[in-house]
Amino acid sequence: MYGGTIRGAVASGVRVMGGSFTMYGGTITDNLNWGVTVDEYSDKDITISGSVKITDNKRGTGWGRFATGNLFLKNSERKIQINGSLGDSLIGITTNAGKGILTNGLPGNGDADNFKYDDDDYEIWLNAKGEAIVDNPHITTWSELQKAMTNGIDVILEENINGEYEKTLEVHNSVVVDLNGHTIDRGMPDRGGNVIKIDWNGSLTIKDSSPDKSGIITGGLTYSSGGGVYVGQGCTFIMDGGSIYGNSTMDNDNCQGGGVYVGQGATFIMNDGSIINNSTYGDSEQKGPGGGVYVGQGATFTMNGGFITENWSQGSNTCQGGGVYVGQGATFTMNGGTINENISTGNGSGVYVADNSTFSFNNNAQVIDNLRQFDDNGYFAEKNENIYLAANAMIHITEPLDGARAGVTMMEEKGVFTQGLKGNGNASAFTSDTSEYRVVLNDDGEALLTEKPAPCVIKGVSGSFNDKIKLNYYFDIPESVVDEGGAYVTITNDVNDETPLMPLLCLSKKLILSKAKASGSASPWQRRKPATPSQRDCSISGAMSSAFRTLAEILTTRKTAFNIRWRNISHGLRPEIWTKKTRRSARRPKTTTQRHRFILTTTQKTWRTSHSAVKWKR
Repeated sequence: MYGGTIRGAVASGVRVMGGSFTMYGGTITDNLNWGVTVDEYSDKDITISGSVKITDNKRGTGWGRFATGNLFLKNSERKIQINGSLGDSLIGITTNAGKGILTNGLPGNGDADNFKYDDDDYEIWLNAKGEAIVDNPHITTWSELQKAMTNGIDVILEENINGEYEKTLEVHNSVVVDLNGHTIDRGMPDRGGNVIKIDWNGSLTIKDSSPDKSGIITGGLTYSSGGGVYVGQGCTFIMDGGSIYGNSTMDNDNCQGGGVYVGQGATFIMNDGSIINNSTYGDSEQKGPGGGVYVGQGATFTMNGGFITENWSQGSNTCQGGGVYVGQGATFTMNGGTINENISTGNGSGVYVADNSTFSFNNNAQVIDNLRQFDDNGYFAEKNENIYLAANAMIHITEPLDGARAGVTMMEEKGVFTQGLKGNGNASAFTSDTSEYRVVLNDDGEALLTEKPAPCVIKGVSGSFNDKIKLNYYFDIPESVVDEGGAYVTITNDVNDETPLMPLLCLSKKLILSKAKASGSASPWQRRKPATPSQRDCSISGAMSSAFRTLAEILTTRKTAFNIRWRNISHGLRPEIWTKKTRRSARRPKTTTQRHRFILTTTQKTWRTSHSAVKWKR
């Protein structure tokens, strides 16, 4: 084709099915089903030179009549061969292959401006050899990035984008932005504004393909919500990498979500990356929840990985959720990742879970080392507060826990706080944020916060005994202990896996031996004292130890206080458990006392009392 015009065809203006097509000039325009179609079976390149126009053609009938379709290379191996100067040629292009080299012979004959991709998914650039290539847009300015987002074009950043005096970037389509190690910086505008706002059912995915994962979204300062990223109603934000860093909201009833605000019915999925050093600021009357992430009513936040750390929610004691604030009716599922070292002046420095919300905690998730700075009365009092559960809030376990850790505080102070733990984990995944409470399992296998038992009482020895004491083989026994009626250990609290029963046996034996020594008597055990201090403990056989623990558990379950005593028999000292039960008779107003002495044997569920053999059931 040397010139002229092909116009108005209902099918393609030119269809290349197997032969060759060379165009030295002319115009192909206003055709209804592509201007030129090079079929997937074609084995030859199209050849062009001179002044050529292939523009303003459509892609077909129906909806296709609204879409531009000029030169369509269906075969991804075919290129445009340039055999001469293109002059003012303009050729619209669509390729089945998407990105790739488009021309052969372009250097010295034309430029990227001679071509335009038919839609906004890609742009035409020159590679290092001067050939035209189809690639993602090369974004260098704030306005170019906004244009790509407006048109729903995926973007790979090639340099930092600064927008100190620009408007918030808005996303209304489905867009993927690869930070590629670069920064999108709003520059903390004085008049306030988010860095990115996703609205009108938009969807944004943030990635960072750089080797050092150094891509950042920063510089947002707003007097409303979502300093870094605002996810509007019904919209979606997916974070596969990058860092949302150093953004703030402040001085307003709605200053929520310093890093990310997830609005009503919106979805936020965090697979990787980090949310670091973001903040909300509220004064004594204004709220400022969610320093890192705020999850609004009906919204969903799923965290599969990444870090939420060093965020702040500060001002008044209503500034809650330093890391994450889960609002009423919201859902937060934490399948992995770490929330740590966040700070708040109100409750829930790591995660604040409001009543009537849903919080799931699974796999290897971690919520640890978060710090609350003030108490409920507004006084400075630093303490750990990791997960805070408001009234009726629970931690749901929907997948097995494997290395998960979290500290827990309840608005109700104590009670059951998990649902679904049985079969998926145990109490060791959780700790109490306050020293007055501990985490144990109830009969249903769920975790509950309850008061720590009082330390075991050691009669005659100052101080108290707990699981942190390390017995000294040269324990000093006050002289008062050797007086008549001294030298025994009384246990009045619950016995559990943390109760140091064997050290109690050891200490009670030392007291008895001290008494014997002071009174001038010598026991067979003392006469056969082992040579080394490491052998001078009061260890008993494994079966005997098991019997002792089982009996102790039974007695404490029945709320029966008991003493540990040692009896001097022919072959040494034998541990015994003594109980004392006091009761009042209806007929006799006077109090009577029953005593039982349990002599340990090697049978785990049978003990011989001073009267008869007794079998106990748990």
